[in-house]
Amino acid sequence: MKKPVALSIAGIALLAVLVWLLWPGGTDGATTAQAASARHTVHLRVDQPKTGLNSFDVEVTDPLGHPAEGLEVTVEPVMAQMGHALEPVTAAARAPGRYHAAETLLPMSGQWEITVRLRDLTGTEELVFPLLVGN
Repeated sequence: MKKPVALSIAGIALLAVLVWLLWPGGTDGATTAQAASARHTVHLRVDQPKTGLNSFDVEVTDPLGHPAEGLEVTVEPVMAQMGHALEPVTAAARAPGRYHAAETLLPMSGQWEITVRLRDLTGTEELVFPLLVGN
């Protein structure tokens, strides 16, 4: 193998290790994701997603980054490949722009889609987050 090729492979391997070590989300096992619509940005967090009951924390901000208030927030798990669509869970307001959906059932491991629905006087928005659930 020629020296430039070997150095390129070593560089790519080093970059992959650095990305893996520095990837956001910490070491606490939490899964976090962010999505935005025209009116809101939503941060979704679930601690160690697993089969069974899970709790979701939802943070909602307006386009200027201020906490979004006066919303009805629901979390709806869907596993499209298996045809599972579960009842939406209403997230309770904890603080301005912060909501918590406790005891949200994910009955099996695999790839889920979590739909966060935001409803206020001006209408309804839905943001969909992929979530991989282990055992």
